Amino acid sequence: MRLLVVTIIIAAGVLLVLARFRFPEQLPASVDTSTQPLERLAARASFEELANRVARFEQSIGTNLLVLRLNPREDSLPIRLDDVNSSSDATRNDVRHVPALRIDETTAVASIPPDTEVRGIVEQSAVTETATSISIDRVRHIASVRVPEGRPTTLRQLALGSLQTPTYVIAVEGTRAGVTIRPVFLGRSDRFNSPRWTRPLLPLGGAVVIPGALMFTLEGEFLGAVVTDEGTPAIASANDVLQSVGRAGLNTGAVTEPGIAVQALTVEIAAATGASSGVVVAEVDTDGSAAAVLEPGDVIIATEGQSVGDPKSFLLDLGARLAAGPVRITFVRDEQPRQAELQSPVRAVTAAAGTADPWRLELVRGVGTKVVAVKDGSPFAVAGLVPDDVILRIADVYRPTPAQIASVLRDAPSGRLLLLVVGRSGSQHVTAVRTEGAADGVTR
Repeated sequence: MRLLVVTIIIAAGVLLVLARFRFPEQLPASVDTSTQPLERLAARASFEELANRVARFEQSIGTNLLVLRLNPREDSLPIRLDDVNSSSDATRNDVRHVPALRIDETTAVASIPPDTEVRGIVEQSAVTETATSISIDRVRHIASVRVPEGRPTTLRQLALGSLQTPTYVIAVEGTRAGVTIRPVFLGRSDRFNSPRWTRPLLPLGGAVVIPGALMFTLEGEFLGAVVTDEGTPAIASANDVLQSVGRAGLNTGAVTEPGIAVQALTVEIAAATGASSGVVVAEVDTDGSAAAVLEPGDVIIATEGQSVGDPKSFLLDLGARLAAGPVRITFVRDEQPRQAELQSPVRAVTAAAGTADPWRLELVRGVGTKVVAVKDGSPFAVAGLVPDDVILRIADVYRPTPAQIASVLRDAPSGRLLLLVVGRSGSQHVTAVRTEGAADGVTR
């Protein structure tokens, strides 16, 4: 009997040892397995809380959110046989949908990609209302859009620099079916500066968010919009996005080519010129804003009293300022500081009595004249011209400058239709503009 008992004990011990090797994933006896359901329950509660906060956000901010349908401008261009096949046709008809944030009863702000036009407001897969662009900041591609009247809730903002990461935020994206709202996790990352924006951008890291999306905190505070800067998806601050609307204003956010090439100030050039900061003028266009003011070797140290440093930031800022009017600059020549005023090269051409500035033009050296802005209802709008078109020919004048266009319109009889050859997005098409008494309204 004793032998049998001993044999049973030994066999049980061996089985326990073998079981430990056979099932190594089995938890030690010291672990309280009763905590696992509690952990799973806590994770479920966190997810449900996140979903509830997204739902509360939609209830509080939903009336401020719209989706715009954007059509490519290329739709109005002539087509070739190659354009009829499926792949290129799909590219030409790349309709986009972007979210817009209502900032007052009739105005919304949105990030509009280049070469697209606002066609309407999307609601449940259909375009139900019209919407039109009021102005566009062409440096940042932020647009002010006229939308049907509504009652927005009060918009709160959070400075992007105050956002503590890692954290969850809310992304509002535009789709063919309307607004999409979802939580997005942002990991810890450093901000970076961009010449297009006055405040640092916050990179998205591994978070996948469509460019143009509007970003909010879980509490409904507006953080900004998703942009792509040198290939890096990032959030531009709410302040910069909203200020872009005011910056665009009645000037349609145009950027006027200043007609100069600049480069960074090196230690050697600083010693040779006597300038301690600024950007060096390397080239001056003979027909540009600076033709009678600057010359190669000058060092621009300030615009409107603000110090100049980075060449990219300087050119973007100067282009935006020139679109609004004259710009006062401070520069160094022969080791002496000087001041001068740069005038915009844009020629405003009046098409009819009582109609002011129906379009604004700027020179594209060796190519023609770019259309900066077109007033709705003007003969030039009727002719189908849109901002960024380049006039390659007017009547019998090829590669016309703004001054030559003004001269042709001034000399043509009132009511005459003039042939225009226009370049747009790498293609060109033909149209005609009626002078409508332009000879009486040409200004320079």
